[in-house]
Amino acid sequence: DPNNIPLISDTITEKLCQIDNGNCKYYEINNQTFKKKWAEKLTGWNKKLKMLNGTKIIEYHRVFDYLINRYDMSLFATLEPLPGIPPTPKHISETIAKINKSTIKYNFRAIYNISAPSEYVSSKTSAKLITLPHDVDSVKEATDIFSLFDEIVKRLSL
Repeated sequence: DPNNIPLISDTITEKLCQIDNGNCKYYEINNQTFKKKWAEKLTGWNKKLKMLNGTKIIEYHRVFDYLINRYDMSLFATLEPLPGIPPTPKHISETIAKINKSTIKYNFRAIYNISAPSEYVSSKTSAKLITLPHDVDSVKEATDIFSLFDEIVKRLSL
């Protein structure tokens, strides 16, 4: 959830001020600069992702729950039958059958998830596979927190 990032920034600033009180003003100024830039970027991201409201999606693993909730998407199913348990052929078949009885727009997969199950499900359904970065440096485009969210928004806006 990109709305949580300023809260995290505030917490980091507070802790830095506790550890290094002599430089607290510096940390606070940097935090304010960061949050101002974040708010500007968030406005644009929110406009681009508004079209996802109400969209049903599936996920390989529940790594994007906060993002899904923030943009009012609905998690229909996960390819993992339980968190951390790879999908079995039976679970994949059952999930495909459920998907084909509903309108599922996207199939989210994090960069680190194996691709074959997600690719297979998307080949058998109308759910478009979107591979999303999960962290800074998880893809070459995500060099910092701003570019991470830029890349997520870009991939979701295609």
